[in-house]
Amino acid sequence: MKHLTALTTALLSTASVAWAGAFNPDTVSVEARWVVHLDVEALTSSEFGACLIKGLQSQEENPLGQIEAQIGINPLKDVYSLTAYGTGEPPAKGVSIEVTGEEVSIGAVARPGENTVVVAVMSDAIDALIQKVAADEQRYEKISRAGYTIHSWADQDSDERWYLYQQPTENDARRLVLASDNSDALFEGIRVLAGDAPSLADVNRDDRQFPQPGSILFASVDDIGDLADHAAASEILKRTKRLAVNLVEDQGTVHLNISADADSPEAATTIIQIIQGALAMATLVVDPNDDEAAAFTTLVRNLTFTAEGRRMSLEFQQPAEVICQLLEAAGKGSRFGVGD
Repeated sequence: MKHLTALTTALLSTASVAWAGAFNPDTVSVEARWVVHLDVEALTSSEFGACLIKGLQSQEENPLGQIEAQIGINPLKDVYSLTAYGTGEPPAKGVSIEVTGEEVSIGAVARPGENTVVVAVMSDAIDALIQKVAADEQRYEKISRAGYTIHSWADQDSDERWYLYQQPTENDARRLVLASDNSDALFEGIRVLAGDAPSLADVNRDDRQFPQPGSILFASVDDIGDLADHAAASEILKRTKRLAVNLVEDQGTVHLNISADADSPEAATTIIQIIQGALAMATLVVDPNDDEAAAFTTLVRNLTFTAEGRRMSLEFQQPAEVICQLLEAAGKGSRFGVGD
């Protein structure tokens, strides 16, 4: 049944709990090596979000409409926030090149994250979806573990199983849902919610990256150097430790901040210089008459780089109206825009 796979795609593509879209460190394990948080409420109420959503909905294959058609959940109305984290390597995309005779095909290959848990704050629409999943007796199984009820089902296209836990609520239309393809990772996430395992709320904020107030999108990764070794990435990544991204809209102005820690102050300065040089070279070789290229050049010219000690920062600040114009221009092509 298609809704089984669509459910995992919708949630996995994501004690006292604050029932809102803002990031809640109580729901994330202290062992998390990477975290991604999307505040859907903040996104839908922002000018930037409105034009981004418009771009998605204008696509011939609107991903938002497909999710609602398959599983009966409106991602913009029934999902208030999505937080994904993992204690292993984060999800990634690679390039697949296949040669058959004289034909060469190139495509993107997605690698799921290791021990990934998605925490979703949702409407009560999830209740009907769970009932629908449970009706498929051949694939569905209800599991009881340490007194917690876990919903499990087999993916129809593979041998994988998926696991979902819904935290009980009283007199509240919102639901807290945990999902994972790893039963042990999901159970550990349940223990975090119950206060039986430490969460990010228990750590010193100086030791971890946290979202800025009002963040629409936040992402952080620790031990970048280790990940770069596995991916045979550039020397720049290998000398970079912790990285965080914050996207905020405040009074009609979009703020993007990307910060990272190098392994030394000297490395931070050198890395900033290398990135600035590479971007400057890129703007010289693009076609000035191309809309996509013009959007890219405008973006690069409005970036601000700083290095203070080991901390490197990239700042971008523009009115939401300008960002929307850039998205519209970029969306006409396939390299930078929402049409990818």
